[in-house]
Amino acid sequence: MSIDLDKETQRLIDDELRAGRFHDAAALVGAAVRHFLVTREDLGHTRTVRLFYIAGLPS
Repeated sequence: MSIDLDKETQRLIDDELRAGRFHDAAALVGAAVRHFLVTREDLGHTRTVRLFYIAGLPS
């Protein structure tokens, strides 16, 4: 897979790699995507439970 990045995103990735937090860009992007998906899922669950609560439905 090939991804075109804007300059700011590329700079952020380069900074993380220089800091030694990830051994390559693929590891960083993989971790970021997993984090995003888990967070999105958690937020969706929280939002659903909150909507059920507001509507008076069992969650």
